[in-house]
Amino acid sequence: MPINRIREKINIIEEQEENNQYNIDRVVNSIIRLYNKKSLVPVICEDMYEYINPETNEHQSLHSYLIEKVVEQVIKQNDSLSLTETELNDIVNGGYYGMSLLREKIRREIFEEIHSAIFDNNVNINEGIHLKQEVQEFLKVCKFPLIVTTCCFPIIEKELKNYTSYWCELEQKNDEKLQDRCVYHLFGEAQSNTPDWGYDEKRLLKFLKNIYTDDYSLKNLTSAINSRPQKTLFVMGNHAPDWLFRFILTPIYGDDLYNDGKGFYMNEDVRKKEATLSQFLRDIHFEQESQLKEVLITVTNKISSQNNNQTEGQNDKRKPHGFEYDFFVAHASEDNETAQKMVEVMEDNGLNVWADFRQIVDGTYWDTIIKGLKNSAYFMPLVTENYLTKIKKKEMKDKILSSNGISEISLDGSVCANLKGLDGVQIELLLAEKWLEQNPKKTYSIPVILKGSECVGEPITCGRVENWGVDSKILPNSLFKGIQMKEFDANNPQSFALNWGRYKYKIEE
Repeated sequence: MPINRIREKINIIEEQEENNQYNIDRVVNSIIRLYNKKSLVPVICEDMYEYINPETNEHQSLHSYLIEKVVEQVIKQNDSLSLTETELNDIVNGGYYGMSLLREKIRREIFEEIHSAIFDNNVNINEGIHLKQEVQEFLKVCKFPLIVTTCCFPIIEKELKNYTSYWCELEQKNDEKLQDRCVYHLFGEAQSNTPDWGYDEKRLLKFLKNIYTDDYSLKNLTSAINSRPQKTLFVMGNHAPDWLFRFILTPIYGDDLYNDGKGFYMNEDVRKKEATLSQFLRDIHFEQESQLKEVLITVTNKISSQNNNQTEGQNDKRKPHGFEYDFFVAHASEDNETAQKMVEVMEDNGLNVWADFRQIVDGTYWDTIIKGLKNSAYFMPLVTENYLTKIKKKEMKDKILSSNGISEISLDGSVCANLKGLDGVQIELLLAEKWLEQNPKKTYSIPVILKGSECVGEPITCGRVENWGVDSKILPNSLFKGIQMKEFDANNPQSFALNWGRYKYKIEE
């Protein structure tokens, strides 16, 4: 009787996961940044569900619950079932794919048993089956517009409410536009009278064949993902075979899969050393972590707190500004690494930030810069020695503009592209001045001084920077007011503190 051995295998896996420690902060901050950029498309796999025994209140993974139910039915009919340790290990660790291995072992269909174990009278989902509590809270707090799942049952919709289902179907055109708050079931809907569903190899090969054709290529899912500002996939646990994501991701994300990182991968299970999915995911800049429960709880608490702070901020006298970004960060290219640290802290605290080391992808360079300025509520120059050495004094700046045949800058990318003799950060300052002139605001620029930096052998301080704006006319006074300046310590990024709620989607009247 293999049920006790199945339980033993599952307990061993859980103990291994508990002992696998790692730095949770890096994982949590990565997820928060993706969430704040509104670019997270989660994929929920089968190990995100559990069965709760209504009599004993015992919690059991949905996968192990279904295996037990299938094995019980087999034993009732055959009175015996022998499995080697290798077979048992593959079945227990393999998710629904492991069930296809069980199906091969017992040499008959098992989908009807799986279906009946989940459904009550083929109508209602068994009340004992739920999303794991930490997953349920995570999804409720994040309110994702799109959830992609490899599960063939509407368990997510039952738990979250107000989500519509879309069932991908083989040999049909999957081009119907997806609604917001949609659960997309990659492998279709499980039906007791149609046993061709689930993770058996026949079904997977049919699915993969179809999504590589023009007629059945998941056009609606591809469109929904590609319409997001930054395409991101977040896999929370996975029991699918290692090779599966290689073939699913490419047609969904396009030919640039290997050239542009697409998101964050997290695997709850201890995978075999010879598994090749790990290297594949590293190649495309995904991450692989364990202890999903701890991560999700921490992320949920942070996002919930962040959302509460934002709601409280809406009760003050400031009004929503309607811009796409909270801040436009300007910096010298030599300070990319420092600027990136600063931007990550801001994003971790719920701010939406424009920075040219990330946003400029295609199109005319200066048109993109101007668009970023116009779509950002605040201008934030990072003042360092590298930055200051690229700024011209007023008389020199005016002379260079005159030599280019213009008296002042205009918000025109082609004009900026043809300017000779001025560095990029200087042109950005001129553009920010012009934008502020056309759209006057009480508070627009919030300069940040890099702690410990020097210029001409003396420390760069807020007072010196303000004087350079007032007396020396090096920096424009309208953009460099001392009362608005902040300081950033690159050696201790987390010490960087703004009144985050004040600047999140707000502007002073």
